[in-house]
Amino acid sequence: MNSDLQDMRRRLDGVSPYFCLAKWYQVTLHLQNGHTHSCHHPGSHQVPLEELSRSASALHNTHFKKLRRQEMLTGVRPTECAYCWNVEEAAPDNISDRVVKSSDAWAEPSFEAARTMAWDDNVVPTYVEVSFSNVCNFKCSYCSPWASSKWREEVEQHGPYPTSGRFNNLDHLLAMKQMPIAERDDNPYVKAFWTWWPELYPKLKVFRLTGGEPLLSQHTMRVLRWIIDHPHPDLQLSVNSNLGVPDHLYVEFLDMVGKIVERGCVKTFEFYTSADAYGHRAEYIRNGLDYKKWLANVRRFFEVVPDQHLVIMCAFNALSVTSFLRLYTDVLELRRAYCDDRPGADPGGRIRIDMPYLRHPEHQSVMVLPPDYGDRVDDIIAEVQATPEALELELVQLARIRSLMRTPWPDPKLRVTRSDFFHFFAEHDRRRGTSFLAAFPEMASFWRTCSQLTA
Repeated sequence: MNSDLQDMRRRLDGVSPYFCLAKWYQVTLHLQNGHTHSCHHPGSHQVPLEELSRSASALHNTHFKKLRRQEMLTGVRPTECAYCWNVEEAAPDNISDRVVKSSDAWAEPSFEAARTMAWDDNVVPTYVEVSFSNVCNFKCSYCSPWASSKWREEVEQHGPYPTSGRFNNLDHLLAMKQMPIAERDDNPYVKAFWTWWPELYPKLKVFRLTGGEPLLSQHTMRVLRWIIDHPHPDLQLSVNSNLGVPDHLYVEFLDMVGKIVERGCVKTFEFYTSADAYGHRAEYIRNGLDYKKWLANVRRFFEVVPDQHLVIMCAFNALSVTSFLRLYTDVLELRRAYCDDRPGADPGGRIRIDMPYLRHPEHQSVMVLPPDYGDRVDDIIAEVQATPEALELELVQLARIRSLMRTPWPDPKLRVTRSDFFHFFAEHDRRRGTSFLAAFPEMASFWRTCSQLTA
């Protein structure tokens, strides 16, 4: 374990073994349905309009969230944070994201403030991630109608998928208050955001725009124009994109980012994009993706806006294992082309790959795979370890994925999730004109195993 991360874990545990600064200073806002969560791992909850009417900061400081802060301060484990408890319990030396996040520059300076303030105080977050809209041109296999307008169109036409839980059932979204408000419609949560924005903006350390597909939302360009007009030299600005938008929108976006960077309007700019596998396997997972166009647009970013940061998000799932190393090879080639190669420089520099393990839907988790796929992950780890440009955090993330796979789910759960795997992807192929076996011929044996469970 990195000594700085070890030290942070000791400091956190000195308050409580469940203390995490992300619950105070990080927030993800899904304004398309009014949902909020602090840290991206727990499920979201809807901001009560009554609380919002009293203060726009209720987008972050809900009563529900304040109760979770109280639990963390008093040594009670918040059940919504199971992602980290699973990681920490899998092996004693595992570093969970509560440690990684609390160590970050947007969180660590506020350690004492969070430890000593009253649990029900309002907090101005320093890390804000916001989704204004679910408008999106992709239908990623693990996504949902609340985050993708394309997914919503499909489910409205064909209904939910025939898994045991009726995946992407709109009735469930209605019950969970997750149905999105269209970008063109009146949205009280978006209005509250822009009311809060002048107070929020000066205190931000990290601001990240996500979606949906952010480059398809009018609010993204409004934010970028605001930053050009109101420079914030201490801000790390981040934007997500699937890099599959029409060229004219990408050109407009790069032009605005170029102005922000050239004029020193922010401290750093960080671009996030996603790929969960290589080539046509990635295209199968992220329906709508053109892998070659995606890779070309990554290169175009560095050519138009040089010396910035790129994070490739890999939601590591059951379909990632067999081609991950080929994806990683492309990442290494990008590093060699665009990162600083001077003696003593960080070998990863401005390009890294982030690998959270996919938890939901469970039928796409690595946990559905048979034991020999764990051996393949061992091979991935060995290959990455042997690579001079590998980053420590990448190895930490791969190690915890492997650690989780060593504790298999019980047989009854495996039977259900593997049956769901087959039902989902068979229906996926029927609706979308794809072929699982054409995309993943190396998984034919596992496919047969799953199909037999549906008989």
